[in-house]
Amino acid sequence: MQAQNGNLKLLIPLILLGGAALIVLVVCGATIVREFVVNKLEFNGREFEAANCHVTSVDYENQKWQECEHCYTTTTIVWENNKPIDRLNKVCVESRFPCLQIHVMYRLGADLYARYGEDYGGILRLHPWQLEGIYSQCSYNICRRYEYDNEREIRSLQTQWLNKMGEKFTCYYNPSRPWEIVAKKMATRTEAIVSMTIPSFVLIVAVMAIGFVLICKDKFNKKKIPMYNASQHAAPSRENIADTGF
Repeated sequence: MQAQNGNLKLLIPLILLGGAALIVLVVCGATIVREFVVNKLEFNGREFEAANCHVTSVDYENQKWQECEHCYTTTTIVWENNKPIDRLNKVCVESRFPCLQIHVMYRLGADLYARYGEDYGGILRLHPWQLEGIYSQCSYNICRRYEYDNEREIRSLQTQWLNKMGEKFTCYYNPSRPWEIVAKKMATRTEAIVSMTIPSFVLIVAVMAIGFVLICKDKFNKKKIPMYNASQHAAPSRENIADTGF
């Protein structure tokens, strides 16, 4: 009975740990697989390759401001059947942000000393999906509720990039369109497979290890149970009763 209780105490954390690991695995895997699918569907499966970029200028496109729409959710309480009910309402307001352009350059076909290569340049975007749409000429499309929040955040980003002038950093370009440059690329097929394989392997190994511990503990508890000795618990014989005088 004690062995079963001990196994049950170990089994409950095992179930909780396995459930938590499974949730993390599904969420992480779905996130990366989603990026991979979006990359294939929206960008015709084009793969971005790494390069060493450096910033050449950080400015605003003719001091242009981009119109945008910021949506948020509010909660109101309504009474139905004499009971308060929370109702969610979607509210959208017009806003705008300054169109910051970060111009970068990179070199292809260069040797170790960056000689005899061909230079390419363009506007740096944060993600590939910013290459298309109404904000494609801006490096950032930050749309908050209030304009001064947008301006303050973009001014801060401008200062950060100005401090990186001349420094090399890893960027990603589209080989078929060298002027399409992003700071973060989408997940590739290999990355999507690896992102699912490694967590799955770790989860399986963890479950097997805990199961092995449970089996060993069960065998150890069985060895500790004393064997029942029938001779020690036998009823006294008639001779023994006679000797005692009863």
